[in-house]
Amino acid sequence: MVHGIVIVEPSDLYRACLDSLLSQYGDLRTLASERDFNLAKLSVSTLRPRLVLVGTDTSTACVTDFVQMVKRAEPEVRIIAVDYSGQDANVRAMMQAGADGYVSKQADQMELVAAIRSAFGGRRYCSANQAAAVLADALPEELSNRQAAARNVLTQRVTQRECEVMQLAAVGKTNMQIAEQLGIALSTVEKHRYRIFRKLAVKNLAELTAYALVVA
Repeated sequence: MVHGIVIVEPSDLYRACLDSLLSQYGDLRTLASERDFNLAKLSVSTLRPRLVLVGTDTSTACVTDFVQMVKRAEPEVRIIAVDYSGQDANVRAMMQAGADGYVSKQADQMELVAAIRSAFGGRRYCSANQAAAVLADALPEELSNRQAAARNVLTQRVTQRECEVMQLAAVGKTNMQIAEQLGIALSTVEKHRYRIFRKLAVKNLAELTAYALVVA
């Protein structure tokens, strides 16, 4: 199944880069590449894409208005915001407007594709560095319930060593750095990470980071 995508990005260079990236995947296809929000609205309404990639370098209000408009008119369309700033205010604005994901423009190709596939699967995605801003918007009671449930899972399923690996991975340590800090083999770290992802049912580092923030 081929998934149609509309790109909305003010930079000609970055639009071309996104288009080139998507062309590397047989199930992803660029239907339109726009720099103007009005043209993008027309493309979304006529082409009915599965997902919209929207750059957020222009006015935040313009971007959030566009996201809200798309979600009202085409609620089944997924939206990933791609941003240079990484400012918490931008993260909150995009996610509150209805975006299904938020990815930093410093992210690598694999993270962007992971965000796209998460959106296709009905899951929200946020780059690890911005996950805290999304969690901070949770209602206190909801966050308390999440913490209790998450801690219960950790107590029952995750070993002390796996918790140590999880916390280090969540703050951006590489497998090699974790191995050196804990004084264990690289292969052991890799095995711990595999078990952690399986036990916690997380799909990527951003989800693992969000989990670690909840139980912190």
